Amino acid sequence: MTVSRKNSGKAGGRKLLAAAIILIGIAALMCGFSRIRAGAAHSGKICYTSVRVEQGDTLWDIAQKWCGDDSSASVRAYVDRIMELNGISRADNLRTGSYLTVYYYR
Repeated sequence: MTVSRKNSGKAGGRKLLAAAIILIGIAALMCGFSRIRAGAAHSGKICYTSVRVEQGDTLWDIAQKWCGDDSSASVRAYVDRIMELNGISRADNLRTGSYLTVYYYR
């Protein structure tokens, strides 16, 4: 009895394709779960308020008060966002008595 070798090549290709699809699916799920975890800290509504710059305040100090996350990377991102919101080009351009728009999550 002779077995045809043509079909065995197709079966191997199907298995490889199925394995690739499964791996892509697992990778997509892992990426999705990491995004969910990253966004979990900010699941509320975004709100804006104004704060008065006091003598000796720095953007870093203000960001730490309003950021809600103690990691330096998050505070750095918050400082960048405050600068963008308020049209500040240099972090040392704060003036005592001026007001800054900041955001927080409710």
